[in-house]
Amino acid sequence: FIKKNQIIIQEMILNPDISGVLFTREPNTNAPYYVVNYDDISGLTDTVTSGSSEFSNKSLNVYRDKYSYLRSPRFKKLIKSTKELEKLFNTQELDIEFCIKNLNIYLFQVRQLTNLKNWKKKTNKLFKNNLKQIEKKIIKSSKKQKGLFGKKNVFGQMPDWNPAEIIGQNPKPLAYSLYRKLITDKVWAIAREKMEYKKLNDKSLMINFGGLPYINTKLSFNSFLPKKLKKNLSEKLINFWLWKLKNNPKLHDKIEFDIAITCFSFDIEEKINQLIGKILNKKERKSFKNQTIEQFNKIIAKDHLGSIDFNLKQINLLKEKQKKYNNITDIKTLINDCKKYGTVPFSILARHAFISKSILNSLYNLKIISNKDISNFYLNISSVATDFINDVNNLKKNQISRKKFNSLYGHLRPGTYDIESKRYDETNYINISNKDVTKIEIHNKNIFNLNQKKKISKILKKFKINLSVQELINYMKKSFSSREYAKLIFTKNVSQILKSIKKISSKNGFKIKDIAYLKIENFISVKNKSFLKKIKKEILTNKQKYQLSRSTKLAQIIHDSNGAFIAPFQMNLPNYISNKKISGKVVDLSENSSKKINNKIVLIENADPGYDWIFTYKIKGLITKYGGVNSHMAIRCREFDLPAAIGCGPQFYNEIKNKENITLDCSVNKIEI
Repeated sequence: FIKKNQIIIQEMILNPDISGVLFTREPNTNAPYYVVNYDDISGLTDTVTSGSSEFSNKSLNVYRDKYSYLRSPRFKKLIKSTKELEKLFNTQELDIEFCIKNLNIYLFQVRQLTNLKNWKKKTNKLFKNNLKQIEKKIIKSSKKQKGLFGKKNVFGQMPDWNPAEIIGQNPKPLAYSLYRKLITDKVWAIAREKMEYKKLNDKSLMINFGGLPYINTKLSFNSFLPKKLKKNLSEKLINFWLWKLKNNPKLHDKIEFDIAITCFSFDIEEKINQLIGKILNKKERKSFKNQTIEQFNKIIAKDHLGSIDFNLKQINLLKEKQKKYNNITDIKTLINDCKKYGTVPFSILARHAFISKSILNSLYNLKIISNKDISNFYLNISSVATDFINDVNNLKKNQISRKKFNSLYGHLRPGTYDIESKRYDETNYINISNKDVTKIEIHNKNIFNLNQKKKISKILKKFKINLSVQELINYMKKSFSSREYAKLIFTKNVSQILKSIKKISSKNGFKIKDIAYLKIENFISVKNKSFLKKIKKEILTNKQKYQLSRSTKLAQIIHDSNGAFIAPFQMNLPNYISNKKISGKVVDLSENSSKKINNKIVLIENADPGYDWIFTYKIKGLITKYGGVNSHMAIRCREFDLPAAIGCGPQFYNEIKNKENITLDCSVNKIEI
């Protein structure tokens, strides 16, 4: 179409509306997507290719057959221009650098995409059918449900019990089904009902779209309504929160702080103004506030079914039961015990810890305490993390045997629900070679000064909370330590379940990597030793589905059926821990846990408790792909006063992990590459 050896002169484009790179196939899997990585904020043309801007991590994935579903005029025009190029070059494998200004498309460079994986016609048909099934499921799940408030629906990977953080964005069937069985089927809802929240008929919180796990946020929001809240008031709140989440997708991992009000805090009146505004009238606001106060006063009573004390007793019952478990026991019993005495009380204790976090934040928002006071508060808590580090020190000094250490922590693994992940007692995660380990110093200082305590006492009386200042401090400290203790205990059952499955599988000649593709239901009622021979076909089918899910691109927030084909990824707002600034080399543990991590900034995908072993090394900082402000690793980093960015999102995470050195500046909430 042009003669060879011509010189093309490109006009300088200043202050573009958008600049970026477009791939006409997904470069890692060759899946049929247009993949657009772009910057629509900085006004520069090279931020995406250089990775030099905090605004360069937005992306858009568009299924090739459904690009007409795009609502944005600028992206519609961009894809139309790309279609022309594909026709011109007679290929669907292009790498395009572009910018857009005033809806005019400017192309800087077009290259052939290389090293793409083979994408078969059969795979293409299966992939297309998979997306159609996802579309149907979204439509069905978005309809108004009887007994639930809220007209529409929004699905997210990080709200509430955030599956992306715990089991990953693409979990295998065993991990997904075990997590669902132990927590998201009914347990989570039973726990909230015990804590004076509304009773729900539908208790299935997690749903999968093409193998990717999502939380039904309408169900989640309904579960946070105080039990006695009136119907019309409840309907208003749920519709407003759903609308707000839909229009603020970057808050998907912060909904309990920046979107919904899920518990009492001392700034409840300010929160109602900020997060609800004019949606409720004066009378309704007062009613909502009073309901949260009444609920809180009930659950802090020691004999209440939703109290810390009652549920700690349940956890200790599980601990006693675990002493009587044989090396292998009935999986159904392990699951039932784990739910009744483990995950239900853990869910309650975790909610108390969240309430405590909200109360601490409210004292800061009301200018009663400072950030330094909050840090001091966390440094006054003795928890599982403290015991763990002390026991590692004792192990080094031969003051505790390896057998005793393993009896306490050997069941932990990076990936609590992942059967392919090795336990602590199966491999050498713990650092015992160096004399020094990260230390947690319990300060045992007075928490809050006399003036602060007077102000807190005054506000307790104002809201008629049945606690003294010291009782409030004790409640908050106990909630944080109890949550971590409960997690340590109930995960022993999870690990025992996986250990039992391994034993059954190896007896029948199955590899563990294949067993990961079965569901927990396959193992609950094992009647004979040859049962696994009947499910080889199921393994093969699930492997095929899993590979399709690995190639499927869905947004972290889905609010309509277009979400099956159009997947935007907005900038994530990481949750920064501490006020420190550090620089150093990056080491990514998401695929290999054997790398050297001393004096490095460590990257892990999920904020899983099984990664606590990293704190036995002198790491500089921590960055995770997924995780909320109150996630396990956020809590750990506060306890260790370790600089961290929790939940930076897939785009930015993938960019960081390929770099050698970065600066993590938590004082200004920024990561510099």
